[in-house]
Amino acid sequence: MSENQKEWEYLIEFYEDWIKDGYDLTPMLNLVKWLSTSKFKDEIYPNQSHTALNISAVKGYHEQLKFPSISINYSGQMFHVAYSPNSNQTHNLEKLKCHQTQIFSLLESLFVRLEAETKIKQ
Repeated sequence: MSENQKEWEYLIEFYEDWIKDGYDLTPMLNLVKWLSTSKFKDEIYPNQSHTALNISAVKGYHEQLKFPSISINYSGQMFHVAYSPNSNQTHNLEKLKCHQTQIFSLLESLFVRLEAETKIKQ
């Protein structure tokens, strides 16, 4: 099992624990399960901050700070997605909202952008 696959499994357990504690994060759990089996699973690197899912196209926390990233939260029946050209700069965030039915297509387009912009900066 790859290191990245272990991270996906950890995140599945992480969201399952939040749900057991009474938090409405089933959509986040479903998203992580989808990502963990998607065609992107080995090309994106996940981590979390509280209930937010953060995704980068590079491995390692310190490296991720230098490159574009995607942050995903779920609240109020909506996914809140933020695309950042540099993870450590919050003033250039591109913020998007979508329903559960739209999150997969939105992320597929953002992953293409994430990969392209990361390659430019490398």
